[in-house]
Amino acid sequence: MMTSPPDKTLHLKRDDVMQNISTGRNNSTENKLKQFVLNGEFRKAGFSLDLMAKEVALAKSLSSSQGLDLPCVKEVSDLWSAAREGLEKDADHTEIFSYLEMLAVRDGA
Repeated sequence: MMTSPPDKTLHLKRDDVMQNISTGRNNSTENKLKQFVLNGEFRKAGFSLDLMAKEVALAKSLSSSQGLDLPCVKEVSDLWSAAREGLEKDADHTEIFSYLEMLAVRDGA
């Protein structure tokens, strides 16, 4: 017996609920992912990738100045810095998605 495909809208709504439950509800999952990332409207999100890279670099610098060995902070900071160098100067922070896709294609993932 053939069934009709599931309602994609319902599926997206369920995924939104699950994502927000698992991440503790945050601005990125509630107000950025679907509205700007999944539909490719990156530039309208309103926070520059350059500023995000600077904020993450500050966290790296602060942790280092406190003598903390936080490899994840270093990796994340390096990733955002590389994205800043690899994308256009006025890229929005949501364009990290495009950068990660580019890396995946380059690395054959």
